[in-house]
Amino acid sequence: MTTSADIRAAMVRTLHRDLIGPGREDEDLAREVLPARPSRWYLTGFLVPAKAEGDQRAPLVQEGELTSGEGAEGLDDSDEADSPSARPGFLPSSMGLSFLLPKAVSQVRVTIRWGDYRADYATTPEETPLLADPASEGEDESAEGAPSLAKPTRRTVWHRAPRAEPMDLLLPDNDTAEHDVPNSNGLKLNVVVRPTRLRLPEGELAARSVSLFLVNRRAPLRGRRADEASAFQAALTVESDPPFISRQDARGYWSE
Repeated sequence: MTTSADIRAAMVRTLHRDLIGPGREDEDLAREVLPARPSRWYLTGFLVPAKAEGDQRAPLVQEGELTSGEGAEGLDDSDEADSPSARPGFLPSSMGLSFLLPKAVSQVRVTIRWGDYRADYATTPEETPLLADPASEGEDESAEGAPSLAKPTRRTVWHRAPRAEPMDLLLPDNDTAEHDVPNSNGLKLNVVVRPTRLRLPEGELAARSVSLFLVNRRAPLRGRRADEASAFQAALTVESDPPFISRQDARGYWSE
């Protein structure tokens, strides 16, 4: 019997596949072939190189540009267009999570998952063709008066390679550290550890506050292959034994 929870889970998975891309359970899309650049195919979930130039880190559509019309035939309040944000938004180069551990825990197991996409020419005309993208996606701009570069006669597609790297991470004492993600060509895992004391109903508990950050420090690329330097569908999984300290809602514990 299909329950409302099953329907909701299916909707969440469908949204994830559509907006971010294949997850660890999406074996049918693990080695997908896209007809366009993955940064245009997916809305979020990818990390661009931290040293990429501003035009690569800025999103393709800025805030204030998603208007459906102007003038009398637009929306009800279309006579006065919304002004764009004064601060340009940038695509992220890092992602992270925080958790609490017992003071005695000195090591956790972290699994970093992501997808790498590589551009290649379609081998047969039957393969999904590259969508009609503007020239700005392709060849670099040529100098004024110089002949423009000819576009490739074969169609371009993007092949995904799923990646997963486990790491046994030693936690520093009240310090920060940076580790190379194995076989990642420039991804880094930063860790920040701070001692803390938790006030619980049964008394105070010595603990460690841990924050992990996955950072894309790959060398940026330009032109048609810029997306090859990004890490798509980036995800972190952390395991600990003894287990994590739950973040309990302590409101009302000391109320009279």
